[in-house]
Amino acid sequence: MLNKKGFTLVELLIVVIIIGILATLAVPQYARMMEKAKQAEARRILGSIRTAQELYKMEHANSNYAIDVGNLAVHAPGAGENDFYFIYTLAGANGTVWNAVATRKVVGPSKIKYDGNAYNVVLEHDGDWKFEGPY
Repeated sequence: MLNKKGFTLVELLIVVIIIGILATLAVPQYARMMEKAKQAEARRILGSIRTAQELYKMEHANSNYAIDVGNLAVHAPGAGENDFYFIYTLAGANGTVWNAVATRKVVGPSKIKYDGNAYNVVLEHDGDWKFEGPY
């Protein structure tokens, strides 16, 4: 008499199909979570820029804000730095008002990534956040 051990080809095929369906549902969610984590880094650095702006204003007798991120005592990655996901600038800075802007770098092809378009996370001088992004 035959002793039947193991799985049939149909059973294995069903398992592979189920795993494939679960993977197609999980990968986009994973990409969104990764992008949200990168946005949290941008918010942290923008908060550091806000603190550095207040310090700059207190340290200088003219009581004006800095008009360039390079004048602040904070490391905010610029366009030439490839290790970061955002480029940080001060937009509309004229000494009395400023907006710190984190612009998402456009990335090349990868297996898991956001839609590839640049977008901005903005911290205004009054503390309001504006977000123009995919998620």
